[in-house]
Parts: sequence; C-alpha cells; structure tokens
Amino acid sequence: MSKLSITLPPLAPDYSGAASSLFDLGGMIVIHDASGCTGNYVGYEEPRWFNAKTPVFCSGLRHMDAILGTDDVFVERILAAADSLKPRFIAILGSPVPMIIGTDFKGLAKDIESRTGIPCFGVATNGLHYYGTGFNQAIIPLVKRLAMKVEDKMQSDSSVVQGKHEKNNAAHRGVNILGVTPIDFSLEHNDEDFKNLFASNGIPVIANFCMGLSLDDVAHSSSAQLNVVVSQSGVETALFMYREYGIPFTVQTPVADAHALLFHVQRFLCGKIAHEQNGFVPFPIKESADTGKKILIAGDQVISLSIRNYFREKGCNADVRVASLFDTTPFLLESSDYAIKHEKQLRTILRDEHFAAVIADPLVLQLVKTQGTKCVPVYHSGVSGRISWNMCPRFMSREFENVLNKVIGWA
Repeated sequence: MSKLSITLPPLAPDYSGAASSLFDLGGMIVIHDASGCTGNYVGYEEPRWFNAKTPVFCSGLRHMDAILGTDDVFVERILAAADSLKPRFIAILGSPVPMIIGTDFKGLAKDIESRTGIPCFGVATNGLHYYGTGFNQAIIPLVKRLAMKVEDKMQSDSSVVQGKHEKNNAAHRGVNILGVTPIDFSLEHNDEDFKNLFASNGIPVIANFCMGLSLDDVAHSSSAQLNVVVSQSGVETALFMYREYGIPFTVQTPVADAHALLFHVQRFLCGKIAHEQNGFVPFPIKESADTGKKILIAGDQVISLSIRNYFREKGCNADVRVASLFDTTPFLLESSDYAIKHEKQLRTILRDEHFAAVIADPLVLQLVKTQGTKCVPVYHSGVSGRISWNMCPRFMSREFENVLNKVIGWA
C-alpha cells in the first residue's frame, strides 16, 4: 500500500508521452485501449488536440476482443482509416490491457505496413511508466529509421561543398533541442523561446523534438553538432543519438535570460570544452556556501536542476535539492537529491526536512504541512493535467525570473 496516492493524481503515463512526441509529424496515432487511455490523453494531457487536425484514434478494445484476440478486426479498422486519411505514417500505441494479453505491436505494425505501404510503428506502451519513457519509446525508432546514417552524412558534406543543401551546411554547427513536450512546457511559447535563444545568436536549430517538428527535421537531426536536452524526457534519446551518430549532449532548461546556457553551447561549438565518455557535456555548476536553509524543487528532474543552477548562478547559498517526480537519470542526481517513487516518500521528506521554500505544482504543494515553509506554485501538466494548460510558466520570461529572484531573497 506504500504506493497508494491519497492526494496526488496519476501522473502523465507513457502512452501520453509517445502520442505527444508524434503529434506534429503528420501521422495517424492509434491507441489500443477501451477508450479511457485515449480520453485521458486528448482530454487532459494534449493541449494541441482541440485546435489541431492530427488524427488520434481509439481502438475501442472490449472484453470479448481481449478474450478472443480479434486483432484482425483492429487491423481492418486501421487499414480503412489509413486509406481515407493517407497519413505519412501510422503509430500504434499500447495500454494496460494489451500488455496483459501480450499484444504483438511490432508484428501488427509490420503487417499493416506491408499491406498499406505506409511506414508503421508499434510502440508497446502500457500505462505503467511515466510520459518520458513513452517519449523515448516513440522517438528513438523514428530517429533510427529516418535520420541520416554516417555514410549519408558524408554524401551530404560532399553536396555542400558543391554548393547544394545550404541547410545541411548550417547543420554542422547547429543543435537539436530534445525534450520539448507540451506536458512539460504547455503552449506558453516556451518552444519558440528555446529556438530563438539559439537562432537569434547564429546557432541554427536543426530539430526541435517534439513541438513544431517535421519528418524532414528528423531526417537531418543527425547532422547537428550538439543536442541540448531541456527536460528529462530527452535524455534517453540524447544517449541514443550519441551512440548512433556521435552527437554529444548537454542538459539544461533555458531559464530567465539563459545567458549561461548560451555561452556554454557557444564554447562547445567553438571546441573550447569537451564531452565525457558517454557524450555528456556537463553544464558548469557554481559552488555555494550553505546558509543552513533548504529549498526543494519538485517536478521534472532536468527543469528542477536547471532552476537550481540558476539559483547558484545568482549567488543563492541555500541547500537546494531536487525531487524528481517522474523518470530519473542517475548521473544527473546530486547526493542530496531524491528520486520519488510514491506519494508516501514525498510526504515523509516534506515532513522531516523543514524546507524554507518548496517549488512545485500546486497539487504537490498540498502535501506541505510544516509551518513557515513558503510554497511557490509552478504548474506542470504532467501532474495537474488540463488544470495547468494555461498556467504553466514561460521559463525565459521576466515574470518567471522575478518569481525565482523572490525565492533567492528568502534564502
């Protein structure tokens, strides 16, 4: 019973992350479920759905379908929809029941692709993991299939010398941005701000995974010189792209003016800093004295540690800790950070540690019971869903910078 959530809602699951990552790419998304998972995604975790034309279908899985294994009916429905819509690709996503009955998503995808000639992906999400896992389950196969291989990149280099493909020429000193999802950043123009940070300073953005992304962007993404990971969702894809294409990565969400991140990226692109063995280019972290006060930032791991880096950059001497509510990357954890497994663990930490301030989604802040702790609401759609669609921060705005500076004043 330790994993029972009394106050917190279910956090955004893997099928939502997978569907969200593919949403802008012109494909047809099919969630194999009884309608609850599809309704959860389009109604509470995808703010783009209400004003977009992207087809997101539910298979309408029923008890007898699960018992009798009527996959042929499911396949025929997909074929009919594909014949009508002519999507650029088809993605079939899983949910808990297909996991229990052992649905072969790769087999279904291969069958459908052979019968339609349309690229088809089977993504075995199951609703038991967080959205970041689903993001990577969907994006890594897409990149593996579409992005240029090493030999193609060499041909691209040759064509650039001959005066062709100017976009590819820029790519060799450009960046990809990984982990840009509406679940993390909503529709508050964060994706545009992140792109403009680099583009306005002469650094081309090759692919913005995954808002405003196109299949052509994916194809050219392997030509980038650096991946900038702005949420934990992008870490696994960054590791894959280093192994597959040799592209190093750094991890930092642009916060406030983001001058430190821009300078860090510029130094790497100029060859002044190197990457570690796994491709990681560590963001420089300033040491700080300990005033005895403690601050907790609870949410996405990368966004939270980026806020902590901002505090340290501005001279904050509090003991700032990160509580990762979703997927956690071990090598990004500091010794005092927390990888939260369930609500009881978070309740215990908030009760025993006596934080001066807690920065988190308002639904998380309901767990704060200690007197004197200042609560700073930072909405996150992965926690509060549709409630927060119009209330998530614009991370590079002066308004959000003022909020963070007020916390520094308390410390």
